[in-house]
Amino acid sequence: MSRDHSELEARLSAAYEARVQLVTRESLSPVPPAAETSIPLQRHENNRKRNPWVAPLLAAAAVLVVVAGVVVVSVSNRHHHSHTPPIAPRTLHTSNVVLQRGQEQTLADIPWNQVGPGWTLATWATSTKDGAPQTLYLVNPSGGRYKLVSPAKAVDYSDIWSPDGQRYLSGLNEFDLTTGVYRHIAIPKNSSIVSYTPTGYGFFGYKNKLDKLGNATPIALERFAPDGSVETTYPITLPPQGYGPRAPLATTDGKWVAVADKRGIAVFHGNGKLARTVTLGSPEWCTLASWWDKTTVVASCYGPTASSAGLWLVPLTGGAPSLLARVKPGDERDFSYDDAWRDSAGLVGLAQSGCGPDHFVRFNSAGMTTIEYPDRSVTKYGHSASIFAGHDGDYLTVLNPVGCAPQPTALLRTSSVTLHSVVLLGPGVNGGDVTGVKVFGADREP
Repeated sequence: MSRDHSELEARLSAAYEARVQLVTRESLSPVPPAAETSIPLQRHENNRKRNPWVAPLLAAAAVLVVVAGVVVVSVSNRHHHSHTPPIAPRTLHTSNVVLQRGQEQTLADIPWNQVGPGWTLATWATSTKDGAPQTLYLVNPSGGRYKLVSPAKAVDYSDIWSPDGQRYLSGLNEFDLTTGVYRHIAIPKNSSIVSYTPTGYGFFGYKNKLDKLGNATPIALERFAPDGSVETTYPITLPPQGYGPRAPLATTDGKWVAVADKRGIAVFHGNGKLARTVTLGSPEWCTLASWWDKTTVVASCYGPTASSAGLWLVPLTGGAPSLLARVKPGDERDFSYDDAWRDSAGLVGLAQSGCGPDHFVRFNSAGMTTIEYPDRSVTKYGHSASIFAGHDGDYLTVLNPVGCAPQPTALLRTSSVTLHSVVLLGPGVNGGDVTGVKVFGADREP
């Protein structure tokens, strides 16, 4: 799926500007669910993790349609704040039956007791043509799929999935995947939502400042109640050149919230008071990548040269940060590292090359070694690269293009240890084209 990196950035930036202006310059009112119809698809570009300001702030009010279903899953809101309305318990639909690859059932059949790591939300279209009918599926790690919605757009990188897997937010429209119920989140003007809170019954987002041209610059992190009202504000200072944090990372108990800003990694108490700022070398800017353990986050730092980029482990509760990996000067293939995590064979990382494609690397005592995939689910520098969607344990979730343009794309689950891949959806299973994917638990505290 080789695309010119500058062209991709231009498309993403254009989409970002259009969507942020839509949300921040207008007072959005609730809109009814659209009728089941097909509209031109948003293709795979928006799923790429590039400019960290592009994906999180795509907050247009895109509309999906959820089919009617049963009421399922019991939820607990014991960590909610005093002014957050409680969530009523719901009856849990369970099953010990594991749907296998190629098998399909409906929303009412979903075994919500099984939904967890390795599960994905994926949009699938009947072909690569614009306007082709598409469906949103909930897919288990074995490739069994459950038909959920007839969406008005493909799953986007900026969309968010609740920690319990039961709700899905696209723009400012939230859909209960267990019941088919739709609601609009009415947040303050000039604000945007980037993630759920760890309990799943509130949101994090950014308050934005508009310039004369309508361009939005985030000036504070905000925590919203389920109804969209602001609960807490966390002041931040943006890095230069408009780069900055993606979604914050917060502990489930509500005690700590971490966000990247100009000073490094800002760690706040849950009440919005700054606890400390962690400086990470001398990069141009940093972003939060993922959780390392329950109290430590991985930060990805970037600079003007390869030698200033690296991955850091940042303890939230105190203590000095430690360098996890740094790109060696002159290593043009791996301009920067986006993330790192542990599998049963050691340390795996996601690297971004100067010309655009992401690829996976394994760190060992001999240095960094690029992981090679026989089926080219992720390829070396210089070749087309797949879209990385997420990971769990020893497995990677990727969207892999098949053949030349127009490229139908398959959803793959690939072992980072054995290098074996299994197609879960798309060409090789049910044909068509996988247009977008969201992995369960991307921001969940381990």
